[in-house]
Amino acid sequence: MGLVLSDILADRLEIEATVDGSEFLDWATLKYTAEVNKARSITFSIGGREALARLRVGGKVKIEAGRGNQITNLTFEGTVRSLRPGASISTATAIDYTSHLATSEFVEYKANQVLGRDLYYLAADAADYAGIDVTGLTEGSGLIATADMGLTGLMTRKTFIDRVFGYMYKSFSDSDHPSLSFVPWNYAIRTGKRMDFWVSDHTHEQAKSLTTVSETDDNITGEGIVGEIDMSRMVNTATYYSSDDETIHSTYTDSDSLERFGPMSKSVSFDSTSRTRLRELAMDEVERFKKPTISYTIQMHHGEWIGLGDLIKVKVPSLKREDILPVVRYEISIGEEITTALTLGATPLTLAEYIQLLG
Repeated sequence: MGLVLSDILADRLEIEATVDGSEFLDWATLKYTAEVNKARSITFSIGGREALARLRVGGKVKIEAGRGNQITNLTFEGTVRSLRPGASISTATAIDYTSHLATSEFVEYKANQVLGRDLYYLAADAADYAGIDVTGLTEGSGLIATADMGLTGLMTRKTFIDRVFGYMYKSFSDSDHPSLSFVPWNYAIRTGKRMDFWVSDHTHEQAKSLTTVSETDDNITGEGIVGEIDMSRMVNTATYYSSDDETIHSTYTDSDSLERFGPMSKSVSFDSTSRTRLRELAMDEVERFKKPTISYTIQMHHGEWIGLGDLIKVKVPSLKREDILPVVRYEISIGEEITTALTLGATPLTLAEYIQLLG
């Protein structure tokens, strides 16, 4: 029997959940948090000591939710990572199995196991661990591992996967895209325990959005739609130099971007002595980051069916803008009502990234 989390929801959302295989019906509130290339988490509050006694750190949580039909975005499997007991209300946080990749034993990735292989399948093999379902990872990327990518050595599975995805960009040079368009591959468990790799091609001239939101929509709540055009990640002149010999280097500059926004430079040490390779990398860096980042945060009622990677059209008359961008982060809070906070376009900079840019 599913729990109706709140009797006053306009659309009664039924939650079916187990902890360590036993039915668990004691939710008071429930919040999902997800971001590309990271583990998804749920934080929930419960009332009473009896419910708290049936939880344990390391306990296995399974959740399904829906209104007659399953909402796959709310299907979750993971382990309880923290418990915070309270006098009347206690809270717990569970994280999906992507977290096991970050805390895995260290693996020695050897050249003969890595070089010459498709990056997609290297990441898929690394993600095949501790209960993660990788059976859907069959697409391939066509991007091949080379010695200068730094993919060998001793590291956790997530460190390896993040290094691989650092090189996984899909490039377009056709009439349906702006010249030299680059769109990143992303990964996450978006439902249950199934790992997904995907490209959200928002640069396509005929990109189709899942839905459209605007400032006038009745379901917009809180601060509504907040747009940001940010230069923090911009690079319009890049120099790549050999880590073996700094006299071997190559610089690529986009003069139009430099003239319009001013110089935004970056230098990178790379394990190659080929000036051709260094120039190729410098050009890729500039072409990916020569424009300011456009992002939106949106607060809305419901929206629990919107997932990572979905394309959303945003109309903001006050900014005279209309953009189609992918969802890169969300928070879905379920209590007396359901609210969703979306981040579109680019994930916020971490504190470490801000410090690095300031330096």
